[in-house]
Amino acid sequence: MKVCIIGHTGCGDYGHSLDQAFVGVEGAEIVALADPDEAGRTKAVGRTGAQKAYADYREMLSIEETDIAVLATHEMSSHLDMVLAAAEQGTHVYVEKPLARTPAEVDQMLKACDRTGAMIVMAHPWRG
Repeated sequence: MKVCIIGHTGCGDYGHSLDQAFVGVEGAEIVALADPDEAGRTKAVGRTGAQKAYADYREMLSIEETDIAVLATHEMSSHLDMVLAAAEQGTHVYVEKPLARTPAEVDQMLKACDRTGAMIVMAHPWRG
């Protein structure tokens, strides 16, 4: 399964290390990572082993053919746009909590995912 990661250093960063959720998982290949912050992007590539790095998540989603997009930022103001962009590509989405700002945004996310057959899952990482 091909995985891409979306983060935003300095604006929600990488949540509760959600960028590493698929690191070392058998069958998972982290093919790309997007972060508009160059220094943060470089560090995240080092942590995750992502094969390619992008400044713009939309560009990454349009170029890379991935099965799952990990929305690792916990800054929810951009979750709606990110989910819609991933769903448009038919990519399943694993999203850091909180999922959205309003129930109406959640409804938009679900409709987009239903339309394209993409699944959306909100992360509940264990921090034992």
